Amino acid sequence: MNTINALNTVNVSSDLNLMNLRSTYAFDKETVKILKNFSVEWGVSQAEVIRRSLRIALSVERKRKIKNPMEVLNHLDKKPSLSVAQAKKIRGTIKQSKMSWD
Repeated sequence: MNTINALNTVNVSSDLNLMNLRSTYAFDKETVKILKNFSVEWGVSQAEVIRRSLRIALSVERKRKIKNPMEVLNHLDKKPSLSVAQAKKIRGTIKQSKMSWD
């Protein structure tokens, strides 16, 4: 199932009565064009496009299990494919290089 079909199956009818918060956002021209295109393609309001997009983004973020190199090593520690010595060596290298990230 492609993304658009999956989006069209979202049940929002029960949420319609709960929408009483109004907000104003400033978008660049390209974002407005994308927003309008999705609105037409999905057959929903621009507000619904934003709601669905935020739900998708939240779902994707929640599914991300590994977010940075240290988490990769922690993951490998749980399911080792490296020896302890190799993992410690890589961890040390990452810690040293991480200082330059900040």
